Amino acid sequence: AGAAEAFVLLARTLPVRRPVVVHPQFTEPEAALRAAGHAVGRVLLREADGFRLDVSLVPEDADLVVLGNPTNPTSVLHPADAIASLARPGRTLVVDEAFVDTVPGERESLASRTDVPGLLVLRSLTKTWGLAGLRIGYVLGAPRTLAALAEAQPLWPVSTPALVAAEACSAPAAFAE
Repeated sequence: AGAAEAFVLLARTLPVRRPVVVHPQFTEPEAALRAAGHAVGRVLLREADGFRLDVSLVPEDADLVVLGNPTNPTSVLHPADAIASLARPGRTLVVDEAFVDTVPGERESLASRTDVPGLLVLRSLTKTWGLAGLRIGYVLGAPRTLAALAEAQPLWPVSTPALVAAEACSAPAAFAE
């Protein structure tokens, strides 16, 4: 039911000790983590640097790192290789790509990357297609992690109209549009 549900499922499901959210960022990931009882660290990107990702600011012992690409609210598009460099054994790297379909060619997307351990990419159909009220999105990642999220999901999380809209938005004609 959209990226907001994905953030809640991640917060409730993943066994994390030191989650970090890179800001400026959509507030839902941090709110979901806090609501699930996690003490959340923040990495604050500097306005003087154009809010560009500085991977050295992310603590080495963070076992969950969440960031948006492009970010909401700054619209900064971080290089995919810089984001991928945050991957570590034992770390989950969550990239919120809810707005990446507004970037021509979706450059810097990590959605197709299978070489980044612990990577979860959250995508949304609600921005480009104007489907915010239908709450439709998806998570890409390792099958075992996705199965754990699905198991924690409530029954019938996505409505029939949302599923029909998702199918329509995924059709060849919609892709061409």
